Amino acid sequence: MANKNIVSKSYPHNVKSFTEHLKKCLKYISEPLQVLFETFKKGDIGGIPRNNALGLFDEWAHRSLLPKPNETCEFVKSVFSDKMGTEVVGSVEKIYKELEEKLPFESKAIGDFVDKAIASIRMGKNISDAIYENVWILYDSAVKNFLYQTAHIIVGRILLYRVGVDKGVFEPVSSSTFDKPHLELYHTIRKNYENLIPEVYALSEFDWWYIPDIHKGALSNSEKVLLDNIESDIDKALEGIFNILNAYDFSYVDRDVWKEVYLEYLSEDERRRLGFVPTPDEIVELILDLIGYEEDSAGLCEKKLLDPACGSGTFLVEAVRRLRAHLERPMPCHSELHDKRKPEWERKKEILDKITKSIYGVDIHPFATFLTTLNIIFQLLDLYMDVKRYHPYYNISLEIVTHDALMKGVEEAQTRLDEHFNARFKEALRRKEKYLQVIETKFDYVVGNPPWGGVLRGKLGPLSDSRKREEYRKRYSSATGKFDIYVLFMERGLEWLKEGGTLGMITQITYLDSEFGRGIREYILNNATVMYLIDLSEFGDIIFPGFTNYPAITIMRKSKSSDGKVIRIKVSKGD
Repeated sequence: MANKNIVSKSYPHNVKSFTEHLKKCLKYISEPLQVLFETFKKGDIGGIPRNNALGLFDEWAHRSLLPKPNETCEFVKSVFSDKMGTEVVGSVEKIYKELEEKLPFESKAIGDFVDKAIASIRMGKNISDAIYENVWILYDSAVKNFLYQTAHIIVGRILLYRVGVDKGVFEPVSSSTFDKPHLELYHTIRKNYENLIPEVYALSEFDWWYIPDIHKGALSNSEKVLLDNIESDIDKALEGIFNILNAYDFSYVDRDVWKEVYLEYLSEDERRRLGFVPTPDEIVELILDLIGYEEDSAGLCEKKLLDPACGSGTFLVEAVRRLRAHLERPMPCHSELHDKRKPEWERKKEILDKITKSIYGVDIHPFATFLTTLNIIFQLLDLYMDVKRYHPYYNISLEIVTHDALMKGVEEAQTRLDEHFNARFKEALRRKEKYLQVIETKFDYVVGNPPWGGVLRGKLGPLSDSRKREEYRKRYSSATGKFDIYVLFMERGLEWLKEGGTLGMITQITYLDSEFGRGIREYILNNATVMYLIDLSEFGDIIFPGFTNYPAITIMRKSKSSDGKVIRIKVSKGD
């Protein structure tokens, strides 16, 4: 690997250069992806490829707590018909106000959509046609996020492959001699490692742009030419990505470097663009300290921890770091690991097995579980590499699951999910089977920063859907009044705990004195003992900037206590 730039914390200038190159990689691939999605939106390429791509966007929108475009169209049609009647004059402001109140889209997008739709109606279009031809204006920001997340999946897969090859974990894949060699290389890598790390490489919503030859055959000649040109541009973009990554030597990558490279090279704006409100490291570390998940805790290696809304894995990455440090310490609870007669590779395999069987994450969004998996694997890749040298058939298997954590029973989890997209059916079944195992597991710790309030705004959001609300009311005793979704996660987390287990979450403090919090307060009173309540409401603008929020950390044990003592701390800016 002569003349390659070494990526390691020992070479900080290379790490900085590398993070800038990652951004360039994302730009390379984003541009042709945008062109391809536009052709599907407009119908310039139709048939099964278009149906699959737009259907997979529907799945992504649903998991992003947005209505599907057809659902939005039906709702908007009812508003237009109700407000307009036969008169256009005077109705525009009424339509805008109702849509702005009830749809989960930006005000400007709603304004632009209403203006365009009204203009089309004035030109003679009927209401349905005017709405359907302009509905994508509402989804402009969502589509950008969808495409940006797709780009991250593509770059992340190639990056993990390159690190794996340099470290000797993966077998290198040879370039093909096809017309589009880099596109073929990418698909070969994805297919080759699908069984090895399915959370990263299995087909998912983000493979909307993958079109098998059998589906291309049914396209018209003009569609085939257009698709061939776009795929040639994708091939060139992938060539640029492979060339950039091939200029680096990942043999010396140390796990500490990934916090800087993959967790922190994104700006706050970019993280929000990707759909995540990150939890500050200090909050994560405090919560893990308060629940007793510390590397010197006796018996930590026998405990199971779950984050039911794991996002990009901030809590889980820190938990993995602590558990690994615990296992690498000679302690009575895992003395067998430090038997000097045990081969080093076998000791590392047992450490990996302990970690992967102890740390669980669930998130409804596939991009979240992809990032979580990637970030955890980067923490463990050096161990994995050493084990693979002596045990070539060993595969790492993380308990990171894409599913709705608020589904409680086996029957609910067995409902149809993503089954209508060909090869993606296999991945849907794998997700379902893994979640069925999680349902049956009891945990010592449940932690996290569950979704709340603002992300669920709008009539078509899940909590404004009357059927969805009724489903939650039947499942959860905390679903009282105009409940916020975070209280459901608190109840679900307590249910998942073993008797005596500990929950640590940062949520909104509103459950303490609001009418909707009555249900969760009663549930906690009957099932748990609050140990710490840390009021951080004065720091909401610092912890989660850009939102009106009043955060608090709640630590509670699943057991009833007669003394009822709670350590309540209010942190003020004047302190």
